[in-house]
Amino acid sequence: MFIATLAIMLIALFLYEKAQSVCIEIAVGCFAVALLSLIIAIVIAPWQIHTVMLVGVLLASSLSKFDVIN
Repeated sequence: MFIATLAIMLIALFLYEKAQSVCIEIAVGCFAVALLSLIIAIVIAPWQIHTVMLVGVLLASSLSKFDVIN
């Protein structure tokens, strides 16, 4: 199920790129489908992927503390 939602998201984003110049309503619909599919994929992701996302967020927040202004 997780792979299927990611595949739907990628197809919707591909169609968004193609439909953006033709019809804005179709492009918005494709974007909505991609966004909904991404949310569902994040919710049903396996625990390993949740762990990787958590580590990424923690590392990004800790690295932003050490931002040096030149």
